[in-house]
Amino acid sequence: MFVGQTLPADYPVFQLQQTAAASQLQNQIILVDQQGLALLSYPMPEQAEQMAATAKAIRADLMKFCNLNPASV
Repeated sequence: MFVGQTLPADYPVFQLQQTAAASQLQNQIILVDQQGLALLSYPMPEQAEQMAATAKAIRADLMKFCNLNPASV
């Protein structure tokens, strides 16, 4: 789900709140851990052709972050 979208009717318990912090997250790719802490963030590519390069950068950063051996992935 993207920031600013409406919630489906299936989730009446949740409410969207548009805040200054939420508006700063527009057009960002945010990776969070299981506790909800933001680990990494990337600007959303403006063109679809740039998505592959962004995905490659995310993968490289995750490899560093997790200290994985590239041959094992």
